[in-house]
Amino acid sequence: MMISRQRAFILAFNVATLLLMIAYVIEFLTKNRFAVPNAIAEVFLLVLVFYAGDKELHRWHHHKKGPNRRGELFVLAWVVLGITMYVLESVGGGVLGFTVPGDLGLVVWSVIVIFVITEYLKAEFHRGK
Repeated sequence: MMISRQRAFILAFNVATLLLMIAYVIEFLTKNRFAVPNAIAEVFLLVLVFYAGDKELHRWHHHKKGPNRRGELFVLAWVVLGITMYVLESVGGGVLGFTVPGDLGLVVWSVIVIFVITEYLKAEFHRGK
């Protein structure tokens, strides 16, 4: 059974997201002995912006509702990861040596901003129908 290019991309992106989250957890738990290169976060965000933009362009130009995906769960996963690490750093960082990975804040805030923008655009699309 063949899967569509879109489904293959989404699957690959979900796997990449999970791997990046795991890499951040490893960096956090190893006290930055294993550091996630900055370029990985940059490429991840670039692909996320491309995906969100492509989805919105498709919605506006083809006037079709795209597949119903749970972007809220994606955002929630990143926010929970970020908050957990920031809390653990503030509570036990001095004693245990935990430090939040450098790019994690940028990734979490970027995910939130992209989600808010796409939700606004989706609402505008449905209002204009």
